[in-house]
Amino acid sequence: MLLLTPLSIVARIQSAEPVEKARATAERELTVTRHLAFRGLPVLRPLEVALAGPHVLDGCVVSFWPYIDHAPLRRQADMIAAARGLRAIHEALMDFGGTLPPYQASVDQCWTVLIGMPRAAFPATTDKEFLTENFLALRHQLEALGTAARVLHGDAHKGNVLVGAHGPVWIDFESVCRGPLEFELATLPRYAHRHVGKADTRLVDLFTDLKSVCVAVWCLADAGRSAEMRDAARYHLQRLRQQ
Repeated sequence: MLLLTPLSIVARIQSAEPVEKARATAERELTVTRHLAFRGLPVLRPLEVALAGPHVLDGCVVSFWPYIDHAPLRRQADMIAAARGLRAIHEALMDFGGTLPPYQASVDQCWTVLIGMPRAAFPATTDKEFLTENFLALRHQLEALGTAARVLHGDAHKGNVLVGAHGPVWIDFESVCRGPLEFELATLPRYAHRHVGKADTRLVDLFTDLKSVCVAVWCLADAGRSAEMRDAARYHLQRLRQQ
């Protein structure tokens, strides 16, 4: 993201995907967010259509969003308020008629990246096999259990909440998808779960482990970008090995 001053506008730039796919992702995010903002839900309201985009500039897809003064989410009370807002968002998306990908699409993308990575990309020689075995076992267990789908934010974690003057608002709906509630809860603190909805704790545990596999893969695939990415990959590998 890039803050454009003095306009108080944020440019959201998507350059990792092919242009047509990135444009579809940006259009979906804007459509869903407008659907929610129109109903008064706690989301960052998009700019007017002509300005918001998405636009294609120099081979990148760019959408423009308003900047709001905010603080990061740190207090438990704010997380609970955000969780309640997320529950309201889920309810408001029940009548959303647009086409959305299933949650498995992002998981399958993780698998594609994992099997294509050389062993040299992993901290230890056994890490690729370890992540592969965990991925396949978790997918098998989840498919065997079966789950009911609803519309989800798709990437609901504390980093996608801004605490503004009127309370927490959710941002970054680019991963919006259809899937089980437990997939959403896997990236939220346990104390917040009951404020979002009733869930199967076994499914939450399985999705938490699956997301750890995927985060480790994404971070290792992009480990050259920063030390934080490498640290995150090591954290999730260690977490999985301790299960």
